[in-house]
Amino acid sequence: MKSSRDPDPNVIPDDDAPKLPRKALVQSLLAHGVLALLVVVGMWRSKDDSRPIQVEMWAPGDSPNAGQPESAPSEPAPPKPAPKPEPQPEPKPEPPAPPPPPPPPPPKPPEEQAPDPEIALEEKRKAEEARKAEDARKAEAARKAEEARKEEEARKAEENRRAQEARRAEEARRAEEIRKAEEARKAEESKKAEDARKAEEARRAAEARRAEEARRAEEAKKAEEAKKAEDARKAEEARRAEQARRAEETRKAEEARKAEAARKAAEAKAERDRQLRDAMRGDVLGAAGLPGGAANRNQAGGGDDSGYAAQVRACIKAGVSFHPTAEQLNGGNPAAEFVVQLNQSGQVLNVGLRRSSGIATFDRAVETGIRRCSFPRPPSGKYPERIDVIYRPND
Repeated sequence: MKSSRDPDPNVIPDDDAPKLPRKALVQSLLAHGVLALLVVVGMWRSKDDSRPIQVEMWAPGDSPNAGQPESAPSEPAPPKPAPKPEPQPEPKPEPPAPPPPPPPPPPKPPEEQAPDPEIALEEKRKAEEARKAEDARKAEAARKAEEARKEEEARKAEENRRAQEARRAEEARRAEEIRKAEEARKAEESKKAEDARKAEEARRAAEARRAEEARRAEEAKKAEEAKKAEDARKAEEARRAEQARRAEETRKAEEARKAEAARKAAEAKAERDRQLRDAMRGDVLGAAGLPGGAANRNQAGGGDDSGYAAQVRACIKAGVSFHPTAEQLNGGNPAAEFVVQLNQSGQVLNVGLRRSSGIATFDRAVETGIRRCSFPRPPSGKYPERIDVIYRPND
């Protein structure tokens, strides 16, 4: 598409338009004016100098070699200026004239002379040559303008071609970039999808593994609990059976022990009562100044003192807080023997273990009971300084 500013090859620019005819016309008019002026001056001075006047007139484009064709019609040469009229010889000074006569009447205007046919033909020929030269110049200008137009069109076509190639190259580059970006995007999306798939598979595998581990752990736990329950049940059954067996054995042993204890208790009680009576009788008799312990009991206050021994036992038993188990007694009735020192008011001064029962806890409990006991006053009314205490758990 041609730009609105592109020159039209059929239109000659104003700068290249021929200015020769206008200049020639002006010069011709000036030449004719000068000629007319010279004619008038010549006629006015004809009485003094009637010599002919030679005037050269040059039409535009005329030259001494006007008959020869122009070698280079590229640019017409500027027209030569009109030749100046030859200077007229100055008139010699005239002698002083007599007084001038009256002025003559004004001269008649010169008659117009018909143009010379040769001059007209020459001017026509020159005008024709000028026209041809102008046509040639215009043709050359048109040719150059056409060449310039074609060159401009070729240049624009080349520029358009290069711009088109650059545009296509740019479009191809952008398309390649878009293609690569799209490939990279698809590759990235594919990689992300693959990573997500692998992550999901790993997550599911981990969940399945954890579920399997939890299932196995739960099964192991249940199996362990079942085993423990079974073991506990068996242990409980064994314990109950053992407990029943021991209870039966204990019951039988207890019955035998009680029978034996009752028998021994009766014997021990009889022996203890006897010893207590003998001891108390000897102490009381000694305190009274009686010899030995073989004196008649009636002399010590008379009567049986078995009631006093029972009182002493009851007082000590009230302070004993421990009783041996059947396993500790092992079917027997062991005795703990102590020597107790009393003051005159019956308060315990000292307690000494003479023979242990074999159960240290029971021995300490009996000693505590003795120390807590406030011994009853004997029937004689006077406390002995020492009393032998024999204490059995089942008495």
